[in-house]
Amino acid sequence: MAEHTKWNSQPTYSIKDVAYFLNTAPANISTLIKLGIIRSIKLKSLSIPQFEIERFMKDNLGKDLSKIISDEQEKQRALKEGREILSI
Repeated sequence: MAEHTKWNSQPTYSIKDVAYFLNTAPANISTLIKLGIIRSIKLKSLSIPQFEIERFMKDNLGKDLSKIISDEQEKQRALKEGREILSI
């Protein structure tokens, strides 16, 4: 019989939790996930491991992601409304 060992895992957090930690809206975290800037896992619902939050913070320290987020959110709104998207 195989011996089982306890997996030493870090906690995972919901989009809402991560938004709270980073002082932003859950929609912004969802957008960053859609863009692949934050990686998540979905079993029952989306969750983000603590190590991924730490990686995201290290990789993006000093960057302003607000334009990337707003551009993507506008693109998604336009697609929903059936509007043409203009690239500048």
